[in-house]
Amino acid sequence: MKNFIRLSEIDNVVTVTAELDSGVEVEQVKTSGLVPCSHKIATAEIRQGEAVRKYAQIIGYASRDIRPGEHVHTHNVDFRNTSADYEFATDLKPVDVVSEPARDTFMGYRRENGKVGTRNYIGILTSVNCSATAARMIASAFGSEEMANYPNVDGVVAFVHGTGCGMAGQGEGFDALQRVLWGYARNPNHAGIVMVGLGCEMNQIDWLLEAYGLKQGPLFKAMNIQDTEGFAKTVEMIGFPEKRLEIYSSIRGIHSDDSLEIRSMQLAADAARAEDGFRLKYIQPAYNVGYDDGDSGWELSASLVLPWGTRNPDIAVYQSQQAFSLAAQAEQRRLIEDRLRVLLDTADAVRECSACGNLDTEDPCRICLSPTRLGEDGKAVLCVVETVSDLWALERSGSFKGRYHVLGGTLSALDGRGPDQLRVGSLLERVRRGEAREVILALSATVDGQTTAHYLAERLRELGAEVSAVAQGVPVGGSLEYLDDGTLLAAMNARRSV
Repeated sequence: MKNFIRLSEIDNVVTVTAELDSGVEVEQVKTSGLVPCSHKIATAEIRQGEAVRKYAQIIGYASRDIRPGEHVHTHNVDFRNTSADYEFATDLKPVDVVSEPARDTFMGYRRENGKVGTRNYIGILTSVNCSATAARMIASAFGSEEMANYPNVDGVVAFVHGTGCGMAGQGEGFDALQRVLWGYARNPNHAGIVMVGLGCEMNQIDWLLEAYGLKQGPLFKAMNIQDTEGFAKTVEMIGFPEKRLEIYSSIRGIHSDDSLEIRSMQLAADAARAEDGFRLKYIQPAYNVGYDDGDSGWELSASLVLPWGTRNPDIAVYQSQQAFSLAAQAEQRRLIEDRLRVLLDTADAVRECSACGNLDTEDPCRICLSPTRLGEDGKAVLCVVETVSDLWALERSGSFKGRYHVLGGTLSALDGRGPDQLRVGSLLERVRRGEAREVILALSATVDGQTTAHYLAERLRELGAEVSAVAQGVPVGGSLEYLDDGTLLAAMNARRSV
């Protein structure tokens, strides 16, 4: 399997699909140093001032001479304003199109707005992190026994986020959060949505509904914990069987004129059916344009391909938007099939690293095997994270060059997770063996995250380890007047000299 991605012959850089050490051959050039996953390397000499081209697009200009095999990033690329006369479709070529009757179709659920989903889920959304636990408990109330009564509903899932009450009420971060919530609320794979808020957060549910023209109805409900007299009442309100039937009855009544009265709607429990014959134009590709320009391509819609909706930047299928737009062409169909085979083969090859808990195609993973992750004393700085997603986030940032340990979650009395359910024992064993020069606790700033950090810090110090934790406090771009008391207290306690 290739260790890089090239989409155009005019590109003078390629994107690597795994972390590469110095001396690795890529397109007949050898890397001159460590290159993080999803970053770029030069495949030809780029003189100072010349354009850096990736995916046939100019992404910047060399701030100094760049040699073949050199890591290309912000340290040697300038971003500047340019005046360009853009032209579109200049390389368009005539193609043989598959006839209409021969084009593939799929089964889906037609929604009232005309969109078509390939799944039939009920989503529980949160406007703020303070309602995340309530959302998870609401979703967990719908177990397999309850779902057996409604076989055409794929499940009840909670979508939560870590944004606090005191976020700035305007600006890029606020707008991005509202767009993401709106996207979940309108996703055609959701037959119904319940949005749970706290009540005093900056990101008010009513503002979201007004901004995006959303209205409450049988398939869209909103509620605040404070309005329902607290956390327990909120969970109880949705968790009781009568309320659960009301939600399911609403979903089942998509094509029914029956009232939403709970008892009568039990007879319409299987009213929603997936229809056949939808063309690919109804598929909505999932965009992956975010954390690093190395992954600024397009992923194939996971809901179409696989029942799990996860995303691994190492195995993402790039440029699927273009693949979908050309899906009717015979040649493009072959390319799509080839990419799907690669995706499925890679999914089969992924395994958990026995040393740190990372996911990779090798065991131990490439991070654990890399000698560049060790100090001169042969020991590593060990960063403890909750999930593999947290590990990937740190890798994308390029801010940490040591090794990791994935716990697999946090301690939680509510969810019945103790040290034995997490990878705590293997962490302590690694420290006992002298693998770590320092242990950094990079855990969430939640009650469970901080409880876990406190427990681990005590156990690690008993072993004589040097323990530190990631900083907390005022976020970049944040305004003090909108921050909650806990964030301000953490910021004051973690102040530093300047």
